[in-house]
Formats: sequence, structure tokens, C-alpha cells
Amino acid sequence: MELDGGFVKLSSQEEAGRNLGGKKFREISNILKGCCEGVEDAERIIERQLDMLEKHAKKEGFFDVDKLWDEYNSTEGKSIVELQPGTEADVFLLNCNGKWNVLKISKWNTFTFRKRNRTPLEFLINKVMLHNTLFPGTSYRLTGYCHRFDNEFCFVLEQPYIPPFFDEFNKFVGSTEKEIEEDIIVKRGFRKEGKSQIRYVSDDYLVSDLHLGNVLKGADGELYYIDPSVRLNEKNRNYNSILKAI
Repeated sequence: MELDGGFVKLSSQEEAGRNLGGKKFREISNILKGCCEGVEDAERIIERQLDMLEKHAKKEGFFDVDKLWDEYNSTEGKSIVELQPGTEADVFLLNCNGKWNVLKISKWNTFTFRKRNRTPLEFLINKVMLHNTLFPGTSYRLTGYCHRFDNEFCFVLEQPYIPPFFDEFNKFVGSTEKEIEEDIIVKRGFRKEGKSQIRYVSDDYLVSDLHLGNVLKGADGELYYIDPSVRLNEKNRNYNSILKAI
């Protein structure tokens, strides 16, 4: 990120990551950052952002999983499969005339998410924009908002489906810890930190949760980061600077 006439601006990669997040991401991030100007209390910021999200979702229409299920089961060329849920999201595999996407209904307020994301907007910046900046091949697009998980507010995200790698005997081959470490350090320029809680660090970003389920080996043999945790390296950059430039 650079200074332009005293104002902070995003890097070209971050601008591309923001744009990959889609129209809804750009729209809602502008709404959320504007509703909390001058507010310092963290819980009050969360309350205001959730209230604004509710109002926006009611106006635009909440995402309805049942309607999606009915549409994909009754329309020629479409199919839907509910995959094993993660701890932070319900997950569906969508096929639309041969184009496959993964749909995730992500509850930002889980314990693990709240440890890394102080507000709903910070969750969106990390999960969508910063992820897309580092890993555009598995970019997230914000497509809607939903009430699930005991009626709590959720974000609906879409991500390209990555076909897995199979060897000549048609046996599934996943990534290895060594491959992941070599890729993130040698190819992507991060350095390793920590022992029990390993993370990878650059001047701008922190990446963690790189276990084998979150980094897949694609059919082309490349590694794809589908669900890592990405944050700013706040030793060098802060989220206020992102909010000024987003």
C-alpha cells in the first residue's frame, strides 16, 4: 500500500482482490465503514454494523437456501450437493451447466472468527479482499446475506471449485506439509513464525491455518489455498489505513 498525495491507496493486487469480491462486497464495505465514523467503542461498532447489515439485507432480500435447493434440483443443467459443514460455515457444491462453484454460508461471529476479526467489516476485509489479494485462484465473492445458525447473521460467499489431483492409478493425492511450506515460503515470499501456533508472515500480511484440508492440490498439480486465515501484519499496517482506501 502506498501514499498518494498524503492519502493511503491500495496496492494494485489489493485493488484486484477488492474487485474480485464483487459488487456486493464493494457496496457493503462502503456502507459499513461509513456507519461507524466517530465511534470508538468496539461493541458499539459491531452493533451498528450488524444493524446496518440487517437493514441492507431486508431491503435487498435475504439469501434463501431452500429456494436455491429447489432451483438447482428442478432446473435442467443444474445440481446441488450439501458438503460436510465446517466449524464456521455450511458448504454446498453448485453445478450450473458444467461450471462448478462452492457456496459457503459463513457465520462471522464464531469463536475462531472473532479471535481474528474484530468486526463484521474486518471479517469481510480479511476473508474476501485480503484472501483474494494473495490467492486470486480461489477468490471469494460476496453474493448475499442469510439468517442461519440459530437465526444469526451470516455472509454468503462463492468460490471456484478446485478439481482434485488423482495419480495414474486414479488415487486421490493431497498436498503435504512440506509442499505447503515450500510454496508459501519459496514461491510466495513469506517467512515462518511460531512453534505450536505456526503462521507465515510478510511485511504486509499474516497467513495461518494452512493445514492439509485448507490447501488442496489441484488437478494441474498446483497448490490452492481454499480457506486459510489471512490478516494484515499490524506491526507495519493497520486496518484504519485499509478503511481509508477501500
